[in-house]
Amino acid sequence: LLEYSPSLSFSKGFYKWGDSYHRNLNLRGMLFGELKSEKNQSSFIKRNLDRSFRFFRYNGNVNYQYNKRDKYNTYASFGYFTNYEYPSVDQLYTIVDDINAYDIRIGNPQLKNRQHHNFNFNANFNTQNPKSAYSINTNVSGNYNRSVNPVSDSIINDPSGKRISYFINADKSSNLGLNYSFNISRRFKKNSLQLMYNGQFSAGRTPNYVDGIYNTSHTGNLSNQITLQLSLGPVFIVNLGQSFQRYRTRQTAAGLTSFTNKSSTTKVGVVLNYPANFTFSSTLDHVGNSNLDKPTVLWNSFLTYRFMKQQGELKLSAMDIL
Repeated sequence: LLEYSPSLSFSKGFYKWGDSYHRNLNLRGMLFGELKSEKNQSSFIKRNLDRSFRFFRYNGNVNYQYNKRDKYNTYASFGYFTNYEYPSVDQLYTIVDDINAYDIRIGNPQLKNRQHHNFNFNANFNTQNPKSAYSINTNVSGNYNRSVNPVSDSIINDPSGKRISYFINADKSSNLGLNYSFNISRRFKKNSLQLMYNGQFSAGRTPNYVDGIYNTSHTGNLSNQITLQLSLGPVFIVNLGQSFQRYRTRQTAAGLTSFTNKSSTTKVGVVLNYPANFTFSSTLDHVGNSNLDKPTVLWNSFLTYRFMKQQGELKLSAMDIL
């Protein structure tokens, strides 16, 4: 395999400073010319390949930052990336082991090259005021991926029990992922009260063929969690939390079933660092699930003793107390 990839990059920065702030904006772009040559030799004649590829691709990103001294800092970035992938020799001419008589995979010499696009972004905001009793942190990030001519499966379920899978090009596939969080805390001398929120969302679209029928699998997952934490110095910490999850998958082909699941968890946790060298902690979780008749209660406790000037540690655990 011989690869040669000349590239050309462009970048530009804008900066501004003041007595109490600084600001910067950076732009960057890159162009690539990819030349690839591959030779494959095998005792199987059809796997003897001599091929070459030429690809042109590009990417770019933008970064922005603003900092207000002893006040706050904000940052944002956005990027785009593209690349190409060609099918491997094992996808074109697959070797099937006779021992896998009921799971057979067949190659496809007509497979096309795949083009992949990626968009990503990230943004955050953080307070930086040492005199303020409040502290705020928030972040949002995401990725979007899109593939043209992705390699997928065409699955044939034979009446004899055999499962035959063919490599095939689909039209396109995509997936999206988002993460977001928000934290705010309030200090009371040596004590603190903190509210934390975290969330995730993902969605995907994957095409394939099942018994000759074109199918697109749509998946979606949503998760949210909120926690309230009270810390009385380093001695006593209590957590109250609630989380929600929802997962769904949907098939477009007739006869294929969809699936949905919802769950929620209520959590209580305490930590006691007293007396010296001892730590006691306990968690109680109440878990509900749409696919279960009754909720589940989980109660766990732990006791830790540190000795030999914190070099030795003894732990006791009590799991599933109820």
